[in-house]
Amino acid sequence: PSCGPPPPEAGGVCIACGAAAGVGTGGANRSSIVQLNVGGHVYETTRATLMGPRTSGTFFSALLSGHFHTERDAHGRIFIDRDGQYFAPLLAYLRTGRWLVPSSMPREAVLEEMRFFGINPLKNPSITDKSLYAYLREAEA
Repeated sequence: PSCGPPPPEAGGVCIACGAAAGVGTGGANRSSIVQLNVGGHVYETTRATLMGPRTSGTFFSALLSGHFHTERDAHGRIFIDRDGQYFAPLLAYLRTGRWLVPSSMPREAVLEEMRFFGINPLKNPSITDKSLYAYLREAEA
């Protein structure tokens, strides 16, 4: 299916798939590169990572659904007004399914980002990673 032309407020970029105006939006583009600006930290990933099995019912599935307006920075990247330094472990988890957070990162800050983005094994039964459960148990202690 085709997304159609992007609305003017999207800055020439399809809200649903991130494709630029004039670029085909068929099924192949649904796995295209997505650029995110999270609080000034730039991340690149794929639509497949953000829409994968660990993201059902999360911020990312809503963000890329095409049903909501997305803010864009001056370079056309999706802008998310959060503290970008704590986003890296979440993105790594979405990519690998393993929860690895540097010990130098404040646990509460990472947990807050988890809550914001909807990465919560108690609310999302598709999240079954034991390292994430261990991380949450340590946070409760």
